[in-house]
Amino acid sequence: MIYNILIHSTGNVVVKLNQNQEPIIIDGQQRLTTTLILLISLRDRMKNPNEANKYIMNGEKYRLIPSYLDRPAFYSIIDKTENKCDSSSHQWKAYNYFDNKNQHFSAEEIEKMFHNAIRKMSIMLIIVMNEVNLGQIYLWLQEKSIFGEGALVHNASPGEFLAGGDMVRNLVLTGQFLSNQ
Repeated sequence: MIYNILIHSTGNVVVKLNQNQEPIIIDGQQRLTTTLILLISLRDRMKNPNEANKYIMNGEKYRLIPSYLDRPAFYSIIDKTENKCDSSSHQWKAYNYFDNKNQHFSAEEIEKMFHNAIRKMSIMLIIVMNEVNLGQIYLWLQEKSIFGEGALVHNASPGEFLAGGDMVRNLVLTGQFLSNQ
């Protein structure tokens, strides 16, 4: 059976399972955070936000635990508890951007957009199975994105720009981290 459904790939997410079988994100944190912020901005305009929450929360737990410094702002967006120190964060800027774009749509259109995002946005999940140096994987992914075929294609919004100096810094910091273990 052939389905005529358009799917949008948002790219790869690379994870390694920890000892509790919880995924630790190696690459794709910004992609997942932005996607969840989009879903939250839609949820906040839905008639029944509880249905949307099952994609944002896992019971009482957050589905995504961002990096330490990003947690207060990200959690305040989910919980709708904005405070002054969080409101200037990149996460709040993204939320406000999406929210401003969504204000022109009816509740029915918002609901349809939310369900389309859930059904039609996809990621490729890559799970690292063996014991490897996670820093090396991250550096390899940076190297591939800077010097790979992707460098030949124009991308109007490539995300965070990483120069060769960034790779050197990350290599040094990875070496420092490994020597401290």
